[in-house]
Amino acid sequence: MMIDDTKLTLQVLNLMFTADSCEYDLVGGKVTATTERVIYLSSDLIIGIYEALNYEAGEAWALIFNNCGYLWGRREIDRLKKELKIRIQQEIEQLSVKDFSSLIEGYFSKQGWGKVKIHLDDAEQYGIIRVNLKNGLFDANLSPLVNGSTNYMVAGLLRAFFENISQASLGCVETSWQRNGDQHSCDLLISGSARITALQAQLTPSKSVDVEDALGRLRVL
Repeated sequence: MMIDDTKLTLQVLNLMFTADSCEYDLVGGKVTATTERVIYLSSDLIIGIYEALNYEAGEAWALIFNNCGYLWGRREIDRLKKELKIRIQQEIEQLSVKDFSSLIEGYFSKQGWGKVKIHLDDAEQYGIIRVNLKNGLFDANLSPLVNGSTNYMVAGLLRAFFENISQASLGCVETSWQRNGDQHSCDLLISGSARITALQAQLTPSKSVDVEDALGRLRVL
């Protein structure tokens, strides 16, 4: 797939990801997107799930969140394939990497995960994708409770999305985060699974590192 050749228009993204793309049945308590029902997560539910897992499984809560995100991401990419086929009669595999990134950025905003920006500067030369997430759902709810990385489910989602388009085994890890009151920002790196595993061995989940430092380490792995 080529990184250039952007064809996914703003009009198509709006059709898929604005509020007008859903049907709202407020009496029946149901919101339906193009292909299926939409489910919203509340803050209380996210905090409750974390507290239950942390109590039952300790630090393994992070792995469970990551695995749930990965399984969710595989399901969601299948749904996005159906929606794209319906909207513009195009297979998701035919999208350029830039178009696919725009699709994922729109998806995150619509679902309320936070504002995502996907950076492809290191994609061709080093096989690395950097994702910046601002005001993320899990940062907003879990940062008062967790000393360190919170975006394990987001990492699983991103891994599933980009594995589908790359047809390769990938990994994703949150390396850097900044929290200032209600304003949150973090960076996640995506690359080959063995390289991400090697990078994780150099990092501490409770300690943020500068994203350029993390990128520099990953480029040589």
